[in-house]
Formats: sequence, structure tokens, C-alpha cells
Amino acid sequence: MVIPRENKLVRLYIQLTEVNKDGGAVDRSTITPQMILKAAQKIMSPYTITYKYCDWWTAYQIGQRVGNNFSASERIFLAGDAVHTHSPKAGQ
Repeated sequence: MVIPRENKLVRLYIQLTEVNKDGGAVDRSTITPQMILKAAQKIMSPYTITYKYCDWWTAYQIGQRVGNNFSASERIFLAGDAVHTHSPKAGQ
């Protein structure tokens, strides 16, 4: 996803699909801007992308949860933002 920003900035949302040795999610602390750029270059191929300056970057991990119960003594019902989460991309 590409979002034009102020002052000629552009925000990119790049999905990383790397997994660690045991098949689980990659530790976010090991993700670097170079890894993100490499993924962006692969996604945008045959076009090219590079940058001279990176104003800000982060690695966001999408959380997935399933509730064991949706009520207590049949008296509680959760709806809307109380029962779902989404990635920053879906929030846009």
C-alpha cells in the first residue's frame, strides 16, 4: 500500500513473509530497513524503488486472537472494537 504524505514523503506498507528457523514468526527486533526495502523491491518488480533518506520505519506484527467465551452468565456481549483488531493498513 502506498500513501502520499506531506513534504513529498510517501508511506509504504510492506508485508514481510519471512519465518524463523522453526517456522514461527520472525522476532521484530531483527527486522531492518534493508529487509523492508528488499521486500518492497521484490513486490514492485519490474519497477525499481530506493531511497536516500528514511524519515521513520517500524515493524508491526498483526495480532490474532480467539475468545474462549463471549459471555459471563449470559450477561455480556462484546461488539465492535472490543472484539477485533486489525493491521494499520486495514485501519486506513
